[in-house]
Amino acid sequence: MITAAVTDAVYQKIMDKNEVWETLKKNFEAAAEDQLFKYCTDLFSFSWSNNADVSGNIAKLNTLWNELNGGLRVANKPELPNLLLIGKFLQILPDSFETFKSSWMLMSKNKDNTLDELLSQLCMFERNFLTKCHEENKVKQEERVTREALSVRQNNDKKTVKQANPCHYCKKKGHWIRECKQWIQDGRPAKPKENANPKKTKGPIGTTAIFVQDNACTAIEDGSSVWWLDNGATKHMTNSSQYFVNYKRFDIPKEVNQAGHDIIEAIGYGDIKMKSVLKDECKILMLKDVLYIPNLARNLFSVLMAHDFNPESRFQSNRTSCSLSLNGEEIVCGMRPPDGGLFKTTLEPITPMGDMEVNAITPNNSILQLYNERFGHQDKRHVKTLLENEFQIKVNVDNSLCESCIFGKAHTRTFGKRMKASVPGELVSGDVCGLLDLTFQKKRYVVIFKDSFSKYRYAFLLKEKSEVKDALICMFNNAKTVGHTIKEFLSDNGGEFDNEEVRDLLKENGCVQRLTAPYTPEQNGSSERENRTVMEMVRTMLYANSEANFPKELWGELVNTAIYILNR
Repeated sequence: MITAAVTDAVYQKIMDKNEVWETLKKNFEAAAEDQLFKYCTDLFSFSWSNNADVSGNIAKLNTLWNELNGGLRVANKPELPNLLLIGKFLQILPDSFETFKSSWMLMSKNKDNTLDELLSQLCMFERNFLTKCHEENKVKQEERVTREALSVRQNNDKKTVKQANPCHYCKKKGHWIRECKQWIQDGRPAKPKENANPKKTKGPIGTTAIFVQDNACTAIEDGSSVWWLDNGATKHMTNSSQYFVNYKRFDIPKEVNQAGHDIIEAIGYGDIKMKSVLKDECKILMLKDVLYIPNLARNLFSVLMAHDFNPESRFQSNRTSCSLSLNGEEIVCGMRPPDGGLFKTTLEPITPMGDMEVNAITPNNSILQLYNERFGHQDKRHVKTLLENEFQIKVNVDNSLCESCIFGKAHTRTFGKRMKASVPGELVSGDVCGLLDLTFQKKRYVVIFKDSFSKYRYAFLLKEKSEVKDALICMFNNAKTVGHTIKEFLSDNGGEFDNEEVRDLLKENGCVQRLTAPYTPEQNGSSERENRTVMEMVRTMLYANSEANFPKELWGELVNTAIYILNR
């Protein structure tokens, strides 16, 4: 059997039994080392397979890891630590696991995470989070395909309309006026040469397509203040000019197409302030770029335009009611008549102060407000100076308020000042700082008391916050020893101060307890600033001398050192 393990050429060179043993060792030891090298190469070159899930990739990597450690055991060599396998797992994870890697690194700082925990967390992350992400991506892809199909359909509709409608200039079908060769050769005149039809002599600068369910849009209805909700209209529209807060007339009227292929003209646009009457409250809304169409039968609220201005808005409807909400709050609601038709909203237009003419020129204060917005809502007096010096525009500073400035420049009012202490002991404030590292005496907290007049400080190290009472007793005894009486004690609403034992202690010493308002540390600013000053000194002294390498447990002694220095 031994001779069968070597080749004939090697067998002829063997002279004795020692040479046989040495030859066998060389052959089989070399094969074992080659196998170990192959295991290492396979392990370190292993990468994530997108065709397999987490369990499949984990199984493959575990197999390589066990083969390598098994070979090391056979060769009487030390096995590799599990930390190396954990690092390999984290290194091969794809980009979709980036958030998992970050959270895992943060968790590993607080405790020693094992390999089994890593594998279970990986499987749970794939099951709970990646599956949800894949579903969302699938939904987004379906929406994108739907949008592309809708875009292709709209383009086909445009081509159909283009082939059916004649050019407004040469009267031939198959092209628009902007593509008309005759119009280009004539120098692109503003109006067509033939003006037999007065309506077509006003070349529109644009066409707005709306679709409504009834075709009675050319007859004026009673009750022009009623607004109807139309989820097919692309613009807000009104037939009344008295509601405009600001208004601009078109140089050339715009043509508006209706569902019945009738055309009406919009002669201007502007903003309208509305009151939305809801169940429990009223909201004030501002409708932007509302078209003014005198021959319009109904005032129309466009859902599409509301979505354009507020992409996060959401419209819901059923057979009898509808609602438009923004950020979860309902802003517009409507009801549908029993006989069908459009939804009737609860919007009520607010008539501005004073009648506004439709073709009124923009007032002077609107120019100031315009440039106030362009210059980033600076002081209007500064904007007035810039307009006069740079643009030679004369404007007057009015008393009107800019709503954006009111909201954007709002700030917390300053806290009022109290009477300062005039003698030592008249007012002492205190605060607890912690939870900190354990000192050599196993203490985690420090309470600092500060006299408001003399600025003298007391500091006591505590194991628990409940030891604040003992610290107060020591402070009262020290104050009596030097001949001072503490009259008032100020602190926050923490349980270490606001309890029955502390209240009884203060009453025994004739001291008045004053607590700050909840969540208002500014009322105890002296103690808050003192804590910061002392702890900054402690950290600085702890890390100032890199050669000494002070232990973190020394912070308690450094607190006493800082208090001693500050009191001098």
